[in-house]
Amino acid sequence: WSPDGRRIAFLRRLSAERAAIVTVAFEGGEQRTVGEISGVGDLPRIDWSRDGTTIVTSEPLTPGNSTRRLVLMSVNSGSERALTSSALGSTGDEEAAFSPDGSALAFLRYKAADVQDIYVVSPQGGEPRRLTSDNTLISGLAWTRDSRNIVFISKRDGGAYALWSIPATGGRPVRLSETPPGAQFPTVALNGERVAFSVKLQDENIWKADLQGKQPPVAVVASTATDSTPAVSPDGALLAFRSSRTGHGEIWLSDRNGGSPKRLTHSGDAQAGGPDWSPDGRSIAY
Repeated sequence: WSPDGRRIAFLRRLSAERAAIVTVAFEGGEQRTVGEISGVGDLPRIDWSRDGTTIVTSEPLTPGNSTRRLVLMSVNSGSERALTSSALGSTGDEEAAFSPDGSALAFLRYKAADVQDIYVVSPQGGEPRRLTSDNTLISGLAWTRDSRNIVFISKRDGGAYALWSIPATGGRPVRLSETPPGAQFPTVALNGERVAFSVKLQDENIWKADLQGKQPPVAVVASTATDSTPAVSPDGALLAFRSSRTGHGEIWLSDRNGGSPKRLTHSGDAQAGGPDWSPDGRSIAY
């Protein structure tokens, strides 16, 4: 919603790599394209400035570059202004949100797919200020209505999903509540008393298929979490795979039919993946 409640901004996918930012009056009617952004495999977050003149989003630093930056787009002219230039070692800046008083933006700076930290920057630009140094998964953030704190969902507490709050000026995060695994995208109620969020449930299993097509595929490794990247041992007797059934991506080992699964790695907050057997079948690289 626009701050005055009269318009809605949304993203319309134009192709696999491009999307348009479009606005429309809340009662419907003519739709207006504000501008286009590229490199949108996953549609990025958009947010209005508090005066309703600007929309913040993210796009690649350069065409074809996977590293993203924050940009401010004029609602009237569609012109863009770069707000951040991702730091060395980062894979990009995303999930930007204006504070309710319009004085700052909070965003996530990515170090890897499941490793983010929270930064704050002025709408006029300048060097972003880092608020967290957890180097772990943060799955969404939101401002409190007084613009004094940022609420976020993170696995910073020993790998468990939880709802946290941190002062916008910096300080120690305060744990508010436990959340289910896969919690993401918090939003604070207008009265400031409640937080809503969504929960993403992902269940991937490992199957085997008859190359002749005479038998239907059969599930070999199946849990209520993600089981993926199977690798068969050279002698065909064992199966190495990645599973998140403990809450983290770890390497597991089973017999060729998925029986007697055994956890091989204990990576803590890190994410293990991509197992591959040595030719003699005695070691697994991952």
